[in-house]
Amino acid sequence: MKLIIVEDSPQVKNALKKIFSLVEGIQITGEAENVQTGVELIKAQRPDVVILDFRLPDGTAVDVLNQSKKDEYSQTFIILTNYYSEQYRKACLNAGADYFFHKATEFQKVKQVLDRLTQQTSSY
Repeated sequence: MKLIIVEDSPQVKNALKKIFSLVEGIQITGEAENVQTGVELIKAQRPDVVILDFRLPDGTAVDVLNQSKKDEYSQTFIILTNYYSEQYRKACLNAGADYFFHKATEFQKVKQVLDRLTQQTSSY
């Protein structure tokens, strides 16, 4: 399963890469630190999963979703952010995100979702 990380914090990005190395079947095919590069990678690589921070230097996860979801390719978008609010959660889900997690309290849920997705993929 191909995965792209769109995250501007090197520390968080490294933590995510460590976690994903524990999930069999995950291949990190790209990394981006901003909306523009993230959208370009998503369109070029068509990953199965995108891990996306809410707040990026040049916009938000909603910008990435709006520009990426126009494509007919179906990815799973997981928002992982320190900027958790019900307003942000609703905005992301309405724009096409599949999951919205808080970095401080729900970090491990990302691994659980990836475990489930890789199991579903391998059963086909």
